[in-house]
Amino acid sequence: MEKMIKISILGRESEFKMEKIAKISIFERESMFKLEKMVKISILGRKREFKMEKTVKISILELRCECTLHLQ
Repeated sequence: MEKMIKISILGRESEFKMEKIAKISIFERESMFKLEKMVKISILGRKREFKMEKTVKISILELRCECTLHLQ
């Protein structure tokens, strides 16, 4: 059984294979999510680390979006 991850950003939900790097476009900027124990997110040139089992809150241009990472 393949492991998949669901990421919800601004109400849009996407699924990604865990063994690959997920690319997510936010305001036409590409962010890379390494799907390991820690998720490294680079937004507007800033890198942040989040634990996968928690909800990730990201503030972008004063808009807050929640990325809830679910393991399937």
